Amino acid sequence: MSALAFERVTYTYPGASEPAMRDVSLTVDPGEFVVLAGLSATGKSTLLRAACGLVPHFHGGEFAGRAVVGGLDTREHGPADIAAVAGALFQDPETQVVLGTVRHELAFPLENRGESAASVARGVEEAALALGIEGLHALASAPTSLLSLAAMFGGGRKDSYTDFNMFERCLLAADVPFVPGLGDNYVQIVQSRDQVALRTDEFVRIVWLDGKAQVGQKLTSSAGMSRGHWEGETLVVETRNFANRSQSFGARSREKVVTERFTRTSENGVEYSATVVDPKTFQDKVELSFPMARVDALIYESACHEGNYSVPNILSAARVEERERESAKTAAASK
Repeated sequence: MSALAFERVTYTYPGASEPAMRDVSLTVDPGEFVVLAGLSATGKSTLLRAACGLVPHFHGGEFAGRAVVGGLDTREHGPADIAAVAGALFQDPETQVVLGTVRHELAFPLENRGESAASVARGVEEAALALGIEGLHALASAPTSLLSLAAMFGGGRKDSYTDFNMFERCLLAADVPFVPGLGDNYVQIVQSRDQVALRTDEFVRIVWLDGKAQVGQKLTSSAGMSRGHWEGETLVVETRNFANRSQSFGARSREKVVTERFTRTSENGVEYSATVVDPKTFQDKVELSFPMARVDALIYESACHEGNYSVPNILSAARVEERERESAKTAAASK
């Protein structure tokens, strides 16, 4: 099933003499990242509104053709139904934030859809975990665009394990290169004669310093294969052989090569830099750098659930809620 499908969609706003979209057909498959580019007033926002059901249910006007979003035909389902599977984040996300805390903002769309208290709480946690903002409570502490995006995630379909993201299913791997996030960013560096271990709260990445050649291209992993060597006071780590499940700044490629450099700048400081070369994704290399400061802190393991126990529990709970809603509808209709 396509994530989004337009079949010869034409739409004209009320009072307009010309259609904002004319005979548009397209298909977006699950997992695809699509860039829609064009000049102002060429229909980009209108297409997004049609994908969310706002066109024509909210804006009115004349609509022809067929738009299907997440399996829902927009001719038969309005924005309230489609909000469970799709949302739009526009260029000024501050106008889409309405409440004063992160959790209240994430709960707002679920409460508007009439979800139960338990379903709202679960949806808030899922959205916060998916985007790494579970530790943020004050509105000012969360990037507005990220918060608006998270508010669209909560309470989506839970019909299959495929409706869960990789984070929820614990299908994760160490981030290569390191990219600072919104949570803790601790990295413990443990060095021996032949190895360096890079330990975070979720993963341990082993870097071999034994001088052996990189393994063959047929052997891959989600975090790649790392080999290191010293250039003076700088530890240079080259990682390649990524599986195509590994993201490369939003894309996946087996050809990604990451070169990291750890340079001790003082007793309590390390300068970190990385270069990402991924010809299937980027025309040019991607470079980043930031300082690392020594802190007196402990790293606590952020263990994912064993055997994905929460996935069948969430799926079964969703089925119970569906039966309860159907029973309530039946009871109301019989009165």
